[in-house]
Amino acid sequence: MNKLRIYPSPPYQFNQLKKFVNMLLADKLHGHSRKTLIIITQALLNVKRAVLSELAREIALPIVFKHRLRRVWRFLAKTTFDYQIPCQGLIVWTLTALKDRQYLEIILDWTQIRKDHILVFSIPYHKRSIPLFWIVAPADDFSPHKIERACVHYFLAAVPFELRAKLVFIADRGFGNVEFFRFLQQQGVKFVIRVAGKVWIRTKGYQGCVNQIPLRAKKIRWLSRVLYRKTRGITLNLLL
Repeated sequence: MNKLRIYPSPPYQFNQLKKFVNMLLADKLHGHSRKTLIIITQALLNVKRAVLSELAREIALPIVFKHRLRRVWRFLAKTTFDYQIPCQGLIVWTLTALKDRQYLEIILDWTQIRKDHILVFSIPYHKRSIPLFWIVAPADDFSPHKIERACVHYFLAAVPFELRAKLVFIADRGFGNVEFFRFLQQQGVKFVIRVAGKVWIRTKGYQGCVNQIPLRAKKIRWLSRVLYRKTRGITLNLLL
């Protein structure tokens, strides 16, 4: 028989998690499932590893290990729970809490876990980032550009209108294509996205590849109203 292990957790942690989860999911997830989500989250905060057996050992329930493991598995295996729904509340809550910032920087990033491609929208906080929204791309129809635009639409729809002017999307060169820049301009949001050095530009006194622009050591240059690409180009500001 597996030895029963119960880890009493500080009441304040459970109460804070309960309050937070109820705020996000009170009308979207029934009580038993919300409680399971809270104890799994509490275990994850303690273990800091997404391993089912370790989470099951950590959760504070007076039942034997195999039943705790089964409860964790059943909850995580549910297909009816739409994780994007609580993201709406999470976006509003987090951005509102950080509304005094001059800018609300939203980091866009693709990551891969085994065969799954995941797009994550997160906000930097104390040298880390808080995930606000994410989506697992369908393996049978992986179209990153289409998914990126759809997710930006979804994210912007959840952001309180009075905070949209503070948004700044930040991304690596994988997002640095003309059509995505044009799309973001059409949405009226600011963005800072790294571009490839071989891209053609035209600015006052220069036209050619970005990586051929002469730069002084440890100096930066700000180029305003740059024509980015010859074909179907777009006007941008460029920081070198």
